[in-house]
Amino acid sequence: MYTDSKGHLNPIGTLINTYNFGRANVAVTGDPRWSSAFSAGQIGFYAKDKWNVNRNFQLTYGMRFDIPLFFDTPTENAPFNEWAAANGYDLKTNRKLASKLMVSPRLGFRWDIAGDKRYILRGGAGIFTGRIPFVWLSNNFTNTGVQMESYYVKNNKDVSLILDPNRQSENAENLKASGSQVINVFDKDFKFAQNFRLNLGFDFEALGINWTAEAIYSKTLNDVYYQNIAYKESGKTLADQTGLAWDDRPLYERASKGTPFNNIYVLRNTSKGYTYNLSLKAEKHFNFGLDLMASYSFTKSKSMGSPTSSVAQSNWRNTHTYRQSNHPELANSAFNIPHVLKASAFYHIDYGRNKMFTTTVGLIYQGSSGSPYSMLYSGDINGDGATSNDLFFIPTDEQIDQMPFKATKALSADQQRANLKTWLANTPYLRDHRGEYYKRYADNLPFESHFDLHVAQKFNLKVGTYVHSLELSLDIMNVGNLLNKDWGRTYSSSYVSEFMSPVTYNKGEYQFLKDADYILKYPSTYYSRWRGQIGLKYTF
Repeated sequence: MYTDSKGHLNPIGTLINTYNFGRANVAVTGDPRWSSAFSAGQIGFYAKDKWNVNRNFQLTYGMRFDIPLFFDTPTENAPFNEWAAANGYDLKTNRKLASKLMVSPRLGFRWDIAGDKRYILRGGAGIFTGRIPFVWLSNNFTNTGVQMESYYVKNNKDVSLILDPNRQSENAENLKASGSQVINVFDKDFKFAQNFRLNLGFDFEALGINWTAEAIYSKTLNDVYYQNIAYKESGKTLADQTGLAWDDRPLYERASKGTPFNNIYVLRNTSKGYTYNLSLKAEKHFNFGLDLMASYSFTKSKSMGSPTSSVAQSNWRNTHTYRQSNHPELANSAFNIPHVLKASAFYHIDYGRNKMFTTTVGLIYQGSSGSPYSMLYSGDINGDGATSNDLFFIPTDEQIDQMPFKATKALSADQQRANLKTWLANTPYLRDHRGEYYKRYADNLPFESHFDLHVAQKFNLKVGTYVHSLELSLDIMNVGNLLNKDWGRTYSSSYVSEFMSPVTYNKGEYQFLKDADYILKYPSTYYSRWRGQIGLKYTF
């Protein structure tokens, strides 16, 4: 029999594996239902002018000024501020973001080369400013370390099974707050996102077809990335621990040891990163109602990270690295889709008295490289406090022979080695990069092809001098999957674009418990299916 701290019979508590609960610290907030709030604004000014240098050449130039405004200051955590100062960090929880003027000059041109609009060269250069998602800023108001208290216990006899989320305080009264604090702070010089962009386009006619060629280059001036300064490099490497010299990634240790500051996430800026895109589009319109279009684009995008979460902790943990966790390597962006093909064919026919009826049938194609993905070790291989952010090292056969494997009843160490060698030799990308770290988002899932069908019937009715139209439409997205269940597949890994390596590491030993023909493919069940919609539109 189990009794809780008040002597009441409680057989349930020890059967609850993990109990995790957080609530407002009423001693600080004065409100048990407290939630963080802050106010912000932005003032913008823009002026531009157009100069017709001559009949065929125009210049457009302008200047934009943006001033972000912040009206609130996060709560002070004096012990943290003292710890940060003592350790050389100019960081405070009660620091308000500065309202700094951001200047964005722009220049563009348009040149009608022959003066007949058949050959037009255009382009421009400029700086573009945009605000970041304010939810990232809200973390710094919520996680000052003093406004929330948390409870985390395992198999604790003082915990009761309470299903009502509004009554969890009854459990909290029997427990002691963990005392650990999650801190979110801004870099004192933090700025909104900015990039410098160049573009050059050429619109021309050739072979009776309208063409558009375009090149766009963007260079990061201010982007965001996160650090967790509660951890620092220990001076040792994984090679020191394993004796395997080829994987010498740094190991980490707690920098905030002896304090309640479990994790300290700093929102900072970086100027590392760029994107370029090259595209070509062709369009042809026929007098009998047929419209054709085809295009191709190539994209390369590099960044220090790709924040996709609303929470600072997740954004830091989801930045995959093989070196410095707090200084991520420049690598492919999570949005790097190298190849995109598009094509469409629409046929319109007008008929009936005074062309009262219009029937439209269209087929749209989009093909693209699959989602980018990273391959990671499961667990925390480098001791930085984050699981599933350590990039996989792709060993050669000779290196596999030196790796210590932990046998199971089903698979001996030698069987695991043989299966791993075969799997690596047959898996795309991995087989061509043996003896290397898997770089962040280095590869993309298989090429995807999707067709969409559009059918519409339009009825026109002239009322006085006006024409009223009623259009009924049917759209079938991914129509190929309607015809064959294996067509139109979309592949994805997870919301942070990652695969857990089937090679695991724990306490100096490796394991590979998959078959040699294990395949890294996960079709997205929703987007791989065909979907349909019916529409009705009235125009007057």
